[in-house]
Amino acid sequence: MNFGDGTEILRQKIWKLLEDKNIASFPRPCFNHIPNFVGSWVASEKIMQIPEFNSSGCVFCAPDFVLKRVREIVLESHKILAVALPHMVEFLQISARRNIKRATSIKGFKKYGSPLNREVELFVEGSVVVDRN
Repeated sequence: MNFGDGTEILRQKIWKLLEDKNIASFPRPCFNHIPNFVGSWVASEKIMQIPEFNSSGCVFCAPDFVLKRVREIVLESHKILAVALPHMVEFLQISARRNIKRATSIKGFKKYGSPLNREVELFVEGSVVVDRN
């Protein structure tokens, strides 16, 4: 997607850097995806240091693979996980206390999810490049 503001050029540079330095991880190649990277699981753990996370009861998390650990942390923290099925055809909530690893995969969303019926208090999204404006 070209926004005409240079973000597409920056995305291409980031994807190339991740591949060239071999710091991208599954899925590879990382081009045209929200990339997973070496250290992403450690970075995901930092969400527990954010006051807004700690005070929220329902957290929306995008379905990107790089955010899988964030989704697990939401459920491990006894919070409601709000997710969107691919192409945003449906929004679900998951409160599974068992089978967290399965419940936080795209395949598990339908099995463990029910229609979202509460307000989302925190929204977590991955990105490659963000325009400061």
